[in-house]
Amino acid sequence: MNGTQVRTEPGKLFADVRAMELFADVPEEELKRVLSFPEQEFEEGEILLHEGDIADRLLVVLTGKFRLFRSGNTTVGELTEFHAASPTVIGEVGLLTEFRTPFNVEVARRTRAIVVPKEDFWSLMANCPALRSTLLRSSMTRFQMRQGMNLREEKLASLGTLTAGLMHELNNPGAAAGRAAAQLRANINRMHELAQCLSKEEHTPEQGRCFWEMQERVLRRKKATYQSSLDQADAEERLAEWMESNGVREAWRLAPTFAASGITASELECLKAEFHGEGMSDPLAWMEAMVGSMQMVETIEESVRRVSDLVGAVKTYTHEGQGQKHTVDVNASIHATLVILKHKLMERGTFLSKIFASNLPEIPARKASLNQVWTNLLDNAIDAAGEGGKVQVKTWQQDGEVFVSFCDDGPGIPREKQERIFDPFFTTKPAGVGTGLGLGIAFQIVKEYGGELRFSSQPGQTEFVVHLPGKA
Repeated sequence: MNGTQVRTEPGKLFADVRAMELFADVPEEELKRVLSFPEQEFEEGEILLHEGDIADRLLVVLTGKFRLFRSGNTTVGELTEFHAASPTVIGEVGLLTEFRTPFNVEVARRTRAIVVPKEDFWSLMANCPALRSTLLRSSMTRFQMRQGMNLREEKLASLGTLTAGLMHELNNPGAAAGRAAAQLRANINRMHELAQCLSKEEHTPEQGRCFWEMQERVLRRKKATYQSSLDQADAEERLAEWMESNGVREAWRLAPTFAASGITASELECLKAEFHGEGMSDPLAWMEAMVGSMQMVETIEESVRRVSDLVGAVKTYTHEGQGQKHTVDVNASIHATLVILKHKLMERGTFLSKIFASNLPEIPARKASLNQVWTNLLDNAIDAAGEGGKVQVKTWQQDGEVFVSFCDDGPGIPREKQERIFDPFFTTKPAGVGTGLGLGIAFQIVKEYGGELRFSSQPGQTEFVVHLPGKA
């Protein structure tokens, strides 16, 4: 921030500052102390405050216009802009809190301002009580607005995580159900053609009874135990060899379906006794289409069940904390978050260990969602653990109070960064990856519940622990 020294006629300068709503109630003596500091003029494009810096001066903007933008966590060329017309003040929040500036403040139109250095700002705060009250009120309003912006931005980030998780999770059962439905349609068409062929042939009562009993047996069969790939391949080979040796057409196509259902050659001996040689082909093809159709129905049922589970998880995720009269089941709340982030665990090859206590008391709901806390902590743990890493989620209760732990085996948080880990916009992730809002928002939400969020970190073990009071 360079600026050019300028000077306005004292009477006009006093009138300009007095016209500011912010200083309307400040006594003339205190106001003149503000006017004793130099004026500077800044050209369009100059940066008044840099993102990540701690404010070192107060600017009383008299004329001009500026904008706020963040560049560290956005794609190049995409800036979040906010235009604010003068007169106003800039820098009081940073001076009072010593928080790092979360955005750049750039001159959008030639700006003239009174510049009060940091040391003189604190002198004014000590010796000008009316001015002190005015600046404190201003900073409180600004700080609350900033917190609101932070919360909205973090909610949008959580929504992005939620949407990505849903798309990944819904895609798999949706695609499986689509494939199964297409195969089921093909099976029905084939059964229709086979029924026409079978109806043209005369069958003995014994053949009819055998065929019917085989169908009944298959329909009553419970779902077969999952086999290893090698065991299933051996079962398919034995069935195909048996069918080929008995003259069955397309044995290679029929065998896999029967093997997947656990049907063995010995169970088909009835058909061999009643339908000789190639005469077994059509009955077996019918049976294969029926068995395959049952498998497709099971696939569709499983897909629908998974979609229903996802819908239930999302309802738990989004509805939690919307009413003061409700309570939160912490285990169910964490489970919903795990469902949402399952895709990320699978993509990273992360090993997840869950240790859930069965006797947790329920937590009174608040407007802020605990799911947002779980999402941030779990998402950070997965990122920290890296490819093939380990993450543990554990819940327990002690003296009626609830504890939740998220632990990863990543490299840990550098010691020099640990003190600032909950600061807004501070992130240990690479530029463009983290918003720097997640842990700060999680910390605030846990405080709203009357709880505590703490952590410990060293190479190979980082643990965040949420401590929540139980239901009153």
